Amino acid sequence: MEQELASDNVVVHYGEQPPYALTAAGYDMVQLIGNETATDPTWQQLESFLTADKTDEKEYVTGLFMCGAFAEELYNNAEAAGIRAAWVSLYFEGESVGHALNAFYTTDRGLVYIDCSGKTAQNTTDSVGMNSNSPEGLGVYGGANSRDKVAYVEVGGELGLVSLDVASCTQYVCYQDYEQRKASFEASLNDYDEEAQNYNSEVAAFNEWVAGRVFIEGTSDAARAHQWSEELRQEKDRLTTLAETLDTEGKSLGTFWQPLGIVSRVAIYW
Repeated sequence: MEQELASDNVVVHYGEQPPYALTAAGYDMVQLIGNETATDPTWQQLESFLTADKTDEKEYVTGLFMCGAFAEELYNNAEAAGIRAAWVSLYFEGESVGHALNAFYTTDRGLVYIDCSGKTAQNTTDSVGMNSNSPEGLGVYGGANSRDKVAYVEVGGELGLVSLDVASCTQYVCYQDYEQRKASFEASLNDYDEEAQNYNSEVAAFNEWVAGRVFIEGTSDAARAHQWSEELRQEKDRLTTLAETLDTEGKSLGTFWQPLGIVSRVAIYW
């Protein structure tokens, strides 16, 4: 058994079973099954393994199958597949309950934290959607298809999560950039919804004004009808272009995961 202090509040253990219980009753302890021939993967190899692995599809059951069990199973599956893995315990400032996940050392991107735990009260998704009356009728963003996530761990920072399929890199600064993009997207989406509602109100007002009327070319009412109609067409075109841009950005952000707390201490078990 070896132990080292990687940095302030980050302890690394080698060849040691984590002293954590998997169930609320405390009877089942974490049991990591290593593989002496396992090696560090490339990012692409790790991503392919995680995509094929089904651990994230399991149901999170409070008191029975929780984050520690997800991390244990992913560790054992990875090692059996020849991929060197770590089981990780995180502690949060001001919280009595921590979180467990996994770590891998990739040969091209360095240390990567992965959270494959299923939906929980602590790890839910938020979703936002276009106004149902928008010209384009666009849908909801932020929903989860897969629960494999890149976890961004930094002592003193919030534990951030970004879906594996959209994570651009594994550095903490990339999570911060992602959160800025997400905040900007949600603000733009709210603005779009408001503008779409105003457009729909304007269309209703126009339809009410022209209903049952006959316009004679060259009159002021006919000129007003043409101008108003053209303004509505231009506004619809603008909203359509904006909606397409927002749709592309919303899909590129993937699932919206809630941060889990401010990390105070990290224990890594290789």
